[in-house]
Amino acid sequence: MQLVGLTSRVGRELIVQASWHSSDHVGVSISSALVPPEKAQRLARELMREEPMRVWVPMYDENDDDGEYSRGDKKEYTPWIVCPSGETRLDEHDPFGAPCANLRPRLSRDDASALSLTMTDPFGRSWQNRRGTVALRVQAWGREDRYSERGPHTGLRLYCSASSLKRILNKCDKNLLLLISLQRYEKEGNKAGGNFSHTVAAVRISKALDVEYFKGRANYLQKPRN
Repeated sequence: MQLVGLTSRVGRELIVQASWHSSDHVGVSISSALVPPEKAQRLARELMREEPMRVWVPMYDENDDDGEYSRGDKKEYTPWIVCPSGETRLDEHDPFGAPCANLRPRLSRDDASALSLTMTDPFGRSWQNRRGTVALRVQAWGREDRYSERGPHTGLRLYCSASSLKRILNKCDKNLLLLISLQRYEKEGNKAGGNFSHTVAAVRISKALDVEYFKGRANYLQKPRN
């Protein structure tokens, strides 16, 4: 829960969408979606029973942020985060050009409009409400290193203020369901390959900003398919 910025309660802000690698090379992924309050606990428990490598919650990409969105078997979820994808138009050989700088996540148009949010700069690094208070802020960092054994070292984090989250949840009559996924890669001695292990958890946040934690599988070994 500390990865999301939570303790037993919601502080001034929390992370609602993110991906980065820790200093000890653990991949951290945080995603979230809106769910009906009366179904939130059941949906959280169902998430924790899914295969840790494949567990997910719906989100928009740049092209389907228009209300038309296929949620597959997650029809009880309402996406609210947009995660852009596509060409970043940066020189791939520029060591200081990180594509994540142009792929910052944000709220959907409907949710941003409900909070009367506007970008403070052309890159969407922060969004403020009508009173000029920052409601969302997005961090993007890292470098592209295609020749590194561990690949690119980039990260993204979308923070939402507690007051803005509470407004959205009450306006939509929803709870927020956060999914936290950790992935670790470990080499097998001197062999060429290695194994991935996964740890997952979920957090439900109510309209009153009450917090409920759901523990999933820890260090679950991903078995290779024959």
